[in-house]
Amino acid sequence: MNLVSYKKYSHEYATWCSARAVQRGFVNSIKIKSAIEYAGLQNFEQELLETNLSFDVYKIWHRNKAAKILKGFLNENVSLEDATFGRAAKIIAIYIKTAHILGNPESTISRFAFPPIDRILLFNIIIKYGKNIFDVKPLNWTNFNEGNYDSIITSLKDICKNENLEFFWMIEKYWEIQ
Repeated sequence: MNLVSYKKYSHEYATWCSARAVQRGFVNSIKIKSAIEYAGLQNFEQELLETNLSFDVYKIWHRNKAAKILKGFLNENVSLEDATFGRAAKIIAIYIKTAHILGNPESTISRFAFPPIDRILLFNIIIKYGKNIFDVKPLNWTNFNEGNYDSIITSLKDICKNENLEFFWMIEKYWEIQ
């Protein structure tokens, strides 16, 4: 398999994984793929590696990419009531986890890329740290706006720091189906 076909396969699989992660009660995979491609998410490695990557640089890149995904959904006639920042953020997280982090867990991108946030992760962290660990109530990731999402990311980053977790994906030790 040549590099071009591998990149295409990687994009298709990461797109499918992202779609499956946010799709329930939402839209079909074709509309999700269209929004991903409108945002140019498949170019994330090149875009991020051309920067002096840090948490703040990643956060700005992520916010811009989420806005483009939401614009892509608008182009597909999906309302922003359904196409939320929380869904766009999870699409980005699952896409990057699938296409990059799983194969490169100690890369610079893996250090800063935000983990997929969902009920399983949040619930298990609450079990460990108590219900006041997060400022956002209710903890429904599908309805998160930028402010809710940023608050959760800040809390997760603090947990990583307190637990000496070097790469942000390591917070997913709390993502365990029980």
